Amino acid sequence: MSKGVVKERKLIAVPSELVRELNEVANRKGVPFYDYTAEALEQALRASRMKRILREIVDFYAVMEMRKASGHVLIPRDTLNWLIKKLYPKEGNDLKNVWLDAGRWFGKFLAAKLHSHEAVEFFVKMLMASEWELDEVSLEKKENVLRLRLVSFTLPLENTELLMSYVEGVMQSLGYATENRECMRGMINIDFRKQ
Repeated sequence: MSKGVVKERKLIAVPSELVRELNEVANRKGVPFYDYTAEALEQALRASRMKRILREIVDFYAVMEMRKASGHVLIPRDTLNWLIKKLYPKEGNDLKNVWLDAGRWFGKFLAAKLHSHEAVEFFVKMLMASEWELDEVSLEKKENVLRLRLVSFTLPLENTELLMSYVEGVMQSLGYATENRECMRGMINIDFRKQ
């Protein structure tokens, strides 16, 4: 908001609990309530202009912060694909084990930071925001079974198999055993059962 310009003010109906929390945050930050709430609404409009909702942007930020805290790094896709293509023919099984172990470690990291059900949902959001070129990420819950479906129209078979190993490692550390799995170029379907 630009300083010094007086704008017309309007009253809007907002739940009182939300007003109380907003006021507490504004006070902690040492910012006038009006300025703090106006800024929040401006950011919601900015998100809308980006064809996004603010929750989506905040969730994406949380994913990026969690990735940074856990030691994940960004690598150009072409570089990753080149490395995998070069190593996979001779080291495929070893690579799968490395990715499985990396998934187990990250699953333990998530379990330490979040509650079990939150960790699974957060991991699914992370997959949606990943560099894996996933066109579809869906999680279906039926009784004690979680069915995870990942689809990419461009992911090579080798990358798909490594991603599956990583996902299985994460889910194992979150207390899920693989029940059924199907993997083909660019598509993974896995059923997990809570242990």
